[in-house]
Amino acid sequence: MNWIIPYLNRPWVNGEADCWELFRDIYKAQLAIELPKIVVNAKNLVEVIKAMETHPHLADWHPVDKPQHMCLTFWSQHKRRSHVGMYIDVDGGRILHTTQRTGSVCQPINDLILQGWQRPEFHVYKDLL
Repeated sequence: MNWIIPYLNRPWVNGEADCWELFRDIYKAQLAIELPKIVVNAKNLVEVIKAMETHPHLADWHPVDKPQHMCLTFWSQHKRRSHVGMYIDVDGGRILHTTQRTGSVCQPINDLILQGWQRPEFHVYKDLL
């Protein structure tokens, strides 16, 4: 799991190093999959929620009941999707993600739940099914 080290402790930068951009960087470097940009002001919660519910690229992701290594995870704090991370199959399951407050981190799922993140949804990219 040493491959995640370069992705840790990166500062969060709106539109450049936010949660979706971290996810894109990892897919490109680790899986050679170029995901599209989702241009959104990550500081605008309404804009983020709208993008996570209506962006056409989301049709390329398929929900799964059990998380799979490097799958997309959606998280909610306001009853609607507002954050993404990557499920890492290590130590019982961790989420690699970035927030404005913390920068990029890899946390156990229960830690995110204790911080108020709710309803994790796990999705697998169409080319990885």
